[in-house]
Amino acid sequence: MNARAQLTALKYMDANGDIHDITPTSDPHLWRALTLGVGRLGIILELTLKIVENQSDVSIKTFLADLRTLQDDYNAAKGGAGKRPAPDTAASVWKVLQPWNDAQVFWHFPLKSCWLITYQRLSNATLAPPPVEALSGPVEYSAGDVANGANPAAGLVGAGDAQTLPPGAYHQRWSPSVGSAPLMGHNAMYWAGVYAAWLGVNVQSETLPARRAFLSLSEMENILYSPYNSYDQYEVAIPLSRAADCFQALSAEVYGPRALWNGFRVPALLRFVSGERSYLAPSSVGATLYINMEDHVSYATGKPNTGFQGVVHFLRTHPSCRGRMHWGKAGWPQHARCFDGAAEYGTDWCHFGCATRQLDPSGKFSSASDVWHWFATDRRSGARVDFGRCCLAAGFDDARCVCAKRSDGCV
Repeated sequence: MNARAQLTALKYMDANGDIHDITPTSDPHLWRALTLGVGRLGIILELTLKIVENQSDVSIKTFLADLRTLQDDYNAAKGGAGKRPAPDTAASVWKVLQPWNDAQVFWHFPLKSCWLITYQRLSNATLAPPPVEALSGPVEYSAGDVANGANPAAGLVGAGDAQTLPPGAYHQRWSPSVGSAPLMGHNAMYWAGVYAAWLGVNVQSETLPARRAFLSLSEMENILYSPYNSYDQYEVAIPLSRAADCFQALSAEVYGPRALWNGFRVPALLRFVSGERSYLAPSSVGATLYINMEDHVSYATGKPNTGFQGVVHFLRTHPSCRGRMHWGKAGWPQHARCFDGAAEYGTDWCHFGCATRQLDPSGKFSSASDVWHWFATDRRSGARVDFGRCCLAAGFDDARCVCAKRSDGCV
């Protein structure tokens, strides 16, 4: 399940301050750019989402053997060598993917166990109201509240400029930083057992009333989980076409002489996502398996977590993995030095580059990151050409230009 797959419309503000509405059909090129804009194209103001009701029959199964079967069946349905691959929406491919569309896996590295959680949608399920309307955080004060004499807590950021905020704008309420838990720097087996016991209540086999949205952790669990230990969250995307090869090789490395499992305290979460059309979606190559991992050890010890970082490095660089990094999570630039967008995303990278020129020609949303470089060559002569000359209203002109790999001398 992926949020972008449920997106039907959005409203955004461009670099000139103008507000626009866009749908997949109103401007397909900009839709594919804006649905994963990484902050480069404007400010997203509103989203319209489809809601998939949660009708769940949860079960736990073994994982790696099933993943091998899934990879083989997926590749067979897509078509063999020399054939044009079938899209993920084709009936034969979707038949393979559909049972896994909502599946999630908890991989407890130190315990050498995986929990596969699948969902069976029941046509006769009774619709239940959502347990909470929203995950409510600390009380916020609007500009109007402050201007009219509300008494925000000490530390409220920006309280002095209440009169200048437009209607609907909110001050950011200060909250104390999360501390570290030194004990989490030791005894990986103990902490893996603690989290397995805690999460077990969420994955018991049962039939539940339908809900209007998936809710993985209750609000109380989030409150209990978040305040006592800092961590960095990483996520790497592996194409399903090689996911079994990747994770079997990773398993051998994790439990080999280097004992990389010792860098983990909480289970990694694996989720299956259908192929997406957003230019910079890590799953733009087709169905994808994401692995989400949390590093609690480096904050607990004040030292690099070599086991954990070894897993991330393996997922990024091993020939059977070659995973893509999540744009909004940790690992940049450590695991993406001299990042080459054209090498990782092909022509889609240059389509996105053209969208940045179209929506932000002055560079108002530009970034200090070393990631954002675009180069092009003439398709006939191979000579380097100005990138802007290859941009049309519908995106990159790949009939006349080639989206070229990075060549700025980064080492």
